[in-house]
Amino acid sequence: MLKWIKLFISNMFGKNTEIYQKPLNILSVIFVIAFDIFLFYNILSGYNYQKDFVVSPYEKYSCTNYFYDTKESLLSNIYYYYSNDQLVNIDSQGNPNTINYSGDVCSVVYKKIQTIQNSPEYTQYKAQLDVYQTEKSNLESKKYQYESEYRDFLEESKAGISDDKSRLSDIDKENARLDYNQIKNDLSVISQKQTDLENAFLNWNPHFLDLHAYISQNKEIFLKNYDKEVFLYPVKIAFFQAILLLPLFLISLFFYSFFLKRHNKIFTILFSNLTFITGIFVFILFLKVVYFIIPKKLFASFIALLKQLSLWFLWNYILVVIGVFIFWFIIYLSQKSIEKYELIKKEQLELQIKQNKTKVQKERFEKKLCTECGVKLLPDSIYCQECWAHQYDECVHCHHLIPKVFGYCNKCWEKK
Repeated sequence: MLKWIKLFISNMFGKNTEIYQKPLNILSVIFVIAFDIFLFYNILSGYNYQKDFVVSPYEKYSCTNYFYDTKESLLSNIYYYYSNDQLVNIDSQGNPNTINYSGDVCSVVYKKIQTIQNSPEYTQYKAQLDVYQTEKSNLESKKYQYESEYRDFLEESKAGISDDKSRLSDIDKENARLDYNQIKNDLSVISQKQTDLENAFLNWNPHFLDLHAYISQNKEIFLKNYDKEVFLYPVKIAFFQAILLLPLFLISLFFYSFFLKRHNKIFTILFSNLTFITGIFVFILFLKVVYFIIPKKLFASFIALLKQLSLWFLWNYILVVIGVFIFWFIIYLSQKSIEKYELIKKEQLELQIKQNKTKVQKERFEKKLCTECGVKLLPDSIYCQECWAHQYDECVHCHHLIPKVFGYCNKCWEKK
């Protein structure tokens, strides 16, 4: 596998000497890199575009926040409905005239909200609530201003400024406590009036009670369907992304193998790069499916069980075990790579020594010297008179004497 990957990467820039006469020049490498950038950008655009084919659960179930609300916060969200949830068009009678991605349940919820907002009771409630909120806002502003002035007054007192004419703070120190308590009391009264107004509306208004009853009745099944849609959302996205990536990856891999067998240099390089870039996205998609989608429910149930049994520490043990195996694998690969590198280096050194020795022996043979010790040989010597090294081998085919430095017989041309 590693050998195939190494061969594949060498083919990406034409470095495979078994196929190519010579590697790509610098200009061609630059064009290949530009081609990779072009591929990466276009595949990434298509990869992200595939998400648009899947409707988000937050769009399909746009009224989900109302099902999580309490009775009080539901009334508050109805107050801001027009500014936050304009997802259905309203006709002149106040009814939705389009069905959007929200589904039947959300359409009913929106229609009931609009019924509440169009009722005279809600109009009166909202007008009175606006008055209370305006009064609260004014009192809060006065309270903040008073507190700010009082802080300045204290700082000036610490600095020893006692003359009222020299002070920058505009506060009546004699009535300061009385005035501040009056502001707080007025705020408390307004807040209580607002609370009473809200409680009166949400406890007796028939339209609001109808909405709250409808949400309560459909809450369990609605949230169950919503959770299911949230879980399936990345699965659907992964499916549409796979429709884009897998055919492109398989086709590019086929043409890479096709042109590789025919030693077509340019097309092999182009399709190897296309396969590599597409393979990156396929690998990311695979990780997303395996890690984020498939075990999501399983992990959630397992973690919930650990919490329920007060055995959460077991999760740390599992992570430690996983970490041990991951780092063992990394160290193992690293060690094997170093050993393989050292072995290759040793083989190259031995080959170089052998080649150098063969070169030296040929030079000695041409000068009529002993191929082993370099002593001047006597005429027609088969053995060295100094080290007794044999200077010839006998051909196994024709029994002709062949100099040891040659690999073929110069009479029958057979390999010795």
